[in-house]
Amino acid sequence: MKYGIYLHGELMESFNTSTEAYDAARFATEETGIVHEVKIHNFQIVKDFDVDNIDGCEFVKSSVSGKLLISFHHDYESGYPTGKIQVVYPDGSSGLLDCNEAQRKVDSGEWTVYR
Repeated sequence: MKYGIYLHGELMESFNTSTEAYDAARFATEETGIVHEVKIHNFQIVKDFDVDNIDGCEFVKSSVSGKLLISFHHDYESGYPTGKIQVVYPDGSSGLLDCNEAQRKVDSGEWTVYR
């Protein structure tokens, strides 16, 4: 069983014990002044993930960069998909990858997708 600390419904960090999660939530709440909550979560690794099947956004653990979010990128002016994958990094920055490069990262094991 895994425990996560959440802010406004979004998983911020995951822990193996409830004690670790509650301690981290208390620290985050004290530091930010915003209440963080602890919930049990059971994410599963998605086997043989195909980036063409991204459903909204996906949680990814990168062996290089840590926790990521990936989604299809859309042009802000037209609203149409650009054919690229948008990656949001742990520091809040983002970048774009070609779909083939993103799939290579999944296939090589550099990225693990969780749902």
